[in-house]
Amino acid sequence: MKFIFAFSLLLLISYTGFAQKLTKEEKAVQKEWEKRKKSMTPEEFKALTEKRAKLDETLKQAEAASLESEQALAQKTVELVALRNRVTELEKAKEVAKEQQSIAQILPEDTKGTFYKVQIFSCDGNPDEETARKYTLGRFNTLGEAQRFLKSLQKMQINNAKVVTYKNGKATINP
Repeated sequence: MKFIFAFSLLLLISYTGFAQKLTKEEKAVQKEWEKRKKSMTPEEFKALTEKRAKLDETLKQAEAASLESEQALAQKTVELVALRNRVTELEKAKEVAKEQQSIAQILPEDTKGTFYKVQIFSCDGNPDEETARKYTLGRFNTLGEAQRFLKSLQKMQINNAKVVTYKNGKATINP
């Protein structure tokens, strides 16, 4: 008898200790279930608890699916960022290619008509202008623009610059 009394006392103490650890929400849920249990027959309460267990299992499955979806979304976000970076790189490469193409289109061999360049000739001991190195300082559509640029160069003490006329890709040096 003393054993039963001690056991029930221990059970009561552990139950109150457990009840103290519950939050207010959990206590409210527990009270609600106790009220339902009192108002139902044992069969109805058993069916209700089984239904709750099934719903809890469904909730766990939905949470797991949600977690998987979030992980897949995070992975797709990383892939999207990588693809956007790749697009940016390709756009930059496209701009560089366009610039190189536009530079290649300015070459005298490709141009028709007449234009003027202000060039400096570096002879390196060879006075022949055909074999001398040419450095272009500017390209102009009119002779007047080229001569104005040449005069500004002469003011800066660059005296070996000349205006070169290009007609259909052939160069002639202006006096």
